[in-house]
Amino acid sequence: MLKSMPVFPNRVPNLQQIGPIVEIVIFPSQPIFLKMMSEGKNPPSKKVIALIDTGASGSCINDPIAKELGLIARDVISVHTPSGTTQQPIYDLGFALPSLTNNVFPVQALGADLEKQPYAALIGRDILSICTLIYNGWDNSYQLHI
Repeated sequence: MLKSMPVFPNRVPNLQQIGPIVEIVIFPSQPIFLKMMSEGKNPPSKKVIALIDTGASGSCINDPIAKELGLIARDVISVHTPSGTTQQPIYDLGFALPSLTNNVFPVQALGADLEKQPYAALIGRDILSICTLIYNGWDNSYQLHI
């Protein structure tokens, strides 16, 4: 028997301009999260809008969010973008869809400058590799199956 997967359907009047977006919650990495819980502390979290980006090989978050959550960059890597190559920090973190907060996905996300964007994170192909995304342009809708 097939296991049913959570489905997140969404209809956006101007999907072509806005793109497929979803609300996510960003947490510190699991070891830090569990350590804080064992110490009786509430781990920090941040609810943000993320763009589902099939053109991004990896996921990323707006750099100020990393600072707000106290995340420490584990490394700096070269990132190739249409405007050139840059050095970007990479963070270990967890993210969840608000209705699935008991299913936190471990992610290594790049820090990026998304300040001028209407979203604060990108969900890249690293996460999409375990999902099914159906984009229906005629209907201005999409579904994310996890």
